[in-house]
Amino acid sequence: MRNQPVSTSSTEDKSTLNSVFWGLLLALLVGVLIFYSQFPPLFPCKAPIRYSIGSFDDRFSVSEAQFMAAVTEAESLWEETVDLELFEAVPDNGDLSINLIYDYRQAGTQRLEELGLNIQDSHESYELLKSEYDGSYETYLSQKTQLDALLKAHEANSATYTLDLERTNSSSGNNPRLVSKLDQAREALNEEAADINALVTTINSTADTVNALAAALNDLAERLNLTAERYNTIGNTLGDEFVEGTFGASANGDEINIYQFENYDKLVRVLAHELGHALGLEHVDDPEAVMYRLNEGENANLTTADVLALKDLCRIN
Repeated sequence: MRNQPVSTSSTEDKSTLNSVFWGLLLALLVGVLIFYSQFPPLFPCKAPIRYSIGSFDDRFSVSEAQFMAAVTEAESLWEETVDLELFEAVPDNGDLSINLIYDYRQAGTQRLEELGLNIQDSHESYELLKSEYDGSYETYLSQKTQLDALLKAHEANSATYTLDLERTNSSSGNNPRLVSKLDQAREALNEEAADINALVTTINSTADTVNALAAALNDLAERLNLTAERYNTIGNTLGDEFVEGTFGASANGDEINIYQFENYDKLVRVLAHELGHALGLEHVDDPEAVMYRLNEGENANLTTADVLALKDLCRIN
């Protein structure tokens, strides 16, 4: 009896079906991960967000201990409202890093403090800032004109000195009168250079003032919803917005970056605002609310809009 060949079609079909099954399952899992990465979790507020202090710049007017106290106060605003532990401080490697970063924003705030300007969210403050800006910018232009004149004169005097020095070196003998003249010219050039350096330092200080005032004016115009011209800065571009803090993802996980605050209370509010974003809250329409798009409120507590947004997020009646 001839042996019949064993059919392998059934085995191959099963292998193909297994491959298709696992491929579809993998695609489904990837799709689920992508879907939930774009939306709030199914059970928000059920587990605390573990956070730690990351970068801390000591050029601010607060110590690291004071900064940590402000973070604790900010998180308490949210936690006490719903009687839940929404955040948990850990020494390091938290899921959320909170950083204090010094740049032009805080430098501008401190510059305004040095000028004795106490900025309020009012048209009066805007007009005061505008007057200060106009005056400072005019001073800058005047100083710049003076510097240009000094540089032009110094260049001409340097050329004359170089020519006289070459003539003296090429002449025979050592003429005391010419040597004395060259010494006097060299001393005069050194004095001119010192004057130029001093004026450059002054101009840089004036430019810093103009830049701080421009940033504050543009920020205040946005707060007051004014259709005003944007004020230009000198020497560099400071950015479109005077952003005090941000929340977002980085290569090392979620992070909150704080860039600027006027006082401790404002620091607590901007921290509370960014912690709200870390929870998953969006902006609300109440200008006094912590979760308003601008940190312009003065109250130290959450508003009804904040509380309702939090309870809705945490699914609390």
